[in-house]
Amino acid sequence: MTSARAMFRTYFASGLLVLVACGGTRTVTPAGAGGSGGAGAAGTVGGGGAAGGAGTSGMAGTTGVAGTGAAGAGGAGGGGDAGTAGAGGASGTAGGAAGGAAGGASGAAGGASGAAGTGSGAECRTAADCVLVSDCCACRAEPKGAQVASCPATCAVDACAANEIQANEVTCAFDRCVLTRSCDTTRVACLADPAECPPGTIRSVRDACWGPCLPPTECRRVAACSSCGAGSVCVRQQVTGGTDIGCVTPAPDCRAGNYCGCLEACPGACVEADAGVTCICGGC
Repeated sequence: MTSARAMFRTYFASGLLVLVACGGTRTVTPAGAGGSGGAGAAGTVGGGGAAGGAGTSGMAGTTGVAGTGAAGAGGAGGGGDAGTAGAGGASGTAGGAAGGAAGGASGAAGGASGAAGTGSGAECRTAADCVLVSDCCACRAEPKGAQVASCPATCAVDACAANEIQANEVTCAFDRCVLTRSCDTTRVACLADPAECPPGTIRSVRDACWGPCLPPTECRRVAACSSCGAGSVCVRQQVTGGTDIGCVTPAPDCRAGNYCGCLEACPGACVEADAGVTCICGGC
């Protein structure tokens, strides 16, 4: 009986071992399937790469490009007006800024060009460019075709006739229309004392003696820069055997420091000094 029970226990234990072994085999198989599922889960992790798809937000860069194109158009539109172009360009990116800067530079260049065009300006090159103008107010040489202010005074004899100045007594000196009369009083040889001239005029020279009083800017030549009154600039021009000195009226915007550029009184090289200019004669 005891032997039979022992044998039963042995068979029972063997059966359990078989069941355990078979159960282990079944467990491995699902684990393999689970492993495949795990690979699928790994695929899900790869799906996380879809989050990388958020990189499509980089398409915003395309929007930036569109903005650049619009800004460029804005800059080009402002070419005529420097201020407006600058503002338009500011709304865009680099392209607009470049366009605005170009417009500003163009406007600035246009402004500079306009300023340079404003100056005293040469009135003549030869005596043929000038004409005598006389009325009750003054006797003067003017460029042909120039507009002359009317004189409100009335008189029996005009100023040129009163001073015996003829219509052909005009010439071009320092690129200005002037009378042919000299006011260089160092050339006076007579012993008579000159009469005092009205303010704004100086004594001229006629036949080596005293002539009528004239504005210094109407004289072909003066004795010294001190002869030039207020509102005129002294011009010294080197000539063979000496220096000619004259007085030139500058334009309102022609000031010291830029006389050589705005007076236009020297045919060649010019040097500004002593509140006036010196015209350099290279061949003298």
